Amino acid sequence: MDHGVDLDRVLELKRRENSRFASTHPRSLALRERARRTMPLGVPLSWMSFLYDHPPVFVDSAEAAHFTDVDGHRYLDVSLGITVASAGHTAEPIVRAVTERMRGGIQFLLPTEDAAMVSEELARRWSLPKWQYQLSATQANTDAIHLARLRTGRERVVVFEGKYQGHLAELLAVWDEGETVPEYLGVTGHDIARTSVVAWNDLEGVAAALGPGDVALVIAEPALTNSGIVFPSEDFHAGLRRLTREHGTLLAIDETQTLPMAFGGLVRE
Repeated sequence: MDHGVDLDRVLELKRRENSRFASTHPRSLALRERARRTMPLGVPLSWMSFLYDHPPVFVDSAEAAHFTDVDGHRYLDVSLGITVASAGHTAEPIVRAVTERMRGGIQFLLPTEDAAMVSEELARRWSLPKWQYQLSATQANTDAIHLARLRTGRERVVVFEGKYQGHLAELLAVWDEGETVPEYLGVTGHDIARTSVVAWNDLEGVAAALGPGDVALVIAEPALTNSGIVFPSEDFHAGLRRLTREHGTLLAIDETQTLPMAFGGLVRE
C-alpha cells in the first residue's frame, strides 16, 4: 500500500544515522567486536543485541538518573535496569549499606540479622507473614509452582498472554491460533504440557481454564510489563482472586518489575 512515503529517502536517512552512530561510538563498537569472541552477539544477554535499532552502547559509569558510555556520551536512563535501580544509580545510602556489608562478608550459608530485618519489613509492607529468598524471579516462580502443586495435589499452571515470569521452560508458552505453543526455540511441547495461556483481562477465559479443576497455580502481574504497560481492567484482579478461591487454585502475583511502584508494590494500590 502506497502511503506517500519515499522508502529510498528513509533508507538513506537510516544509512546516514548508522554512519553517524559508528563515528561517534568507536569504543562501544570496538568493545562489541572484542566481546563477540567470548559472548554470543557480543552481549551478556542476547536480547541486549536487538533492544535498540543500533549496536548496544557499552556503559562506563552511572549516577542518579544518568549513565555515561565508554565514548563519553551521557544519557538519561528511563529504564533504570527495569526498575532495579529505582532509587537511582549510586544512591549514597545504598552504596554505604552495600559497602558496609561487603566489608563484613557477603556469603556464609547461614542466616544474619539483616535477613530477619528485611523479612520483617517485607511482612509489614505486604501483610504476608513468612518470607523466603531466591536469586532470581525464575527461581522464585519455580518454587511457587512446586509449593502450589504440593498444596493442591494438582499440576497445571495458568499464565497470561504477554507476560514474562522468568526463564523457566514451563512458563515459556504463548497462545497461537487456538493452542498453547513454545515461546522460544529449545522449549518443547513436553515442557509446556501442563501450562495454559489466557488472555489478559479475560475473566471468562480464566474461568474456563480453571473449570476442569486441575490448576494448581495462576501466576499474574499487577499490570503487564513485558508488552508495554497494560493495566488490568477495574474488576480483573478482584475477579481473579474470587475465581481462584472458588476453584481451590492458588494465586501468585509476580511483582518483579512493579515492586518499586508503591509501598508494598503495585498490587497493594
